[in-house]
Amino acid sequence: MTHTPRRRPFAAVILFALRVSGIAAETVAVAQSPAQRCIPREQGEHLVRYFLPTIVDTIGRRCRPQLGANAFLQGAERSLLPRLRSEAVGAWPLAKAALPAISPTQLPDFLTDEALQMAAEAVVAAQTAEAIPLGDCAQADRVVAALSPLPSQNMAQLVTVMIEIAGENVEGMPVGICPAPTR
Repeated sequence: MTHTPRRRPFAAVILFALRVSGIAAETVAVAQSPAQRCIPREQGEHLVRYFLPTIVDTIGRRCRPQLGANAFLQGAERSLLPRLRSEAVGAWPLAKAALPAISPTQLPDFLTDEALQMAAEAVVAAQTAEAIPLGDCAQADRVVAALSPLPSQNMAQLVTVMIEIAGENVEGMPVGICPAPTR
């Protein structure tokens, strides 16, 4: 009997890409259960916020040829990117703090922040491009367009909540958002 790979819906792909920001997680076998590997919500939000410009830019470059002339990703995202980049700057310290928890290997101590940022952004861009099926570009365009009016902090909060909710339902996600303490 032949096993047919399960096609992940676009939302799951986006959540997956955001969740593994900075690592090649699909190639990593995680020995711990997902409940054992999680990052605090605040770190997750900063991780998402820091990598939003890279993710949006990569989705735009990948999907532009697949979309009609009036699609958001045909140019409107270019006005979004400078805002996301400026709002991402302050997210780096907590995003960086989350990297060891989601990395399959120990991060080298000798890397400067600039080198670590460049390496992580390159991995996130490659992961995002690989994770978005060309047939899902219209959905990607609608998601980016719908989120674009929000400040990056709200985008990151929304995506982090979606990751938290979807966490146990998306295959291959090695790291989750730690459950919030009950009140």
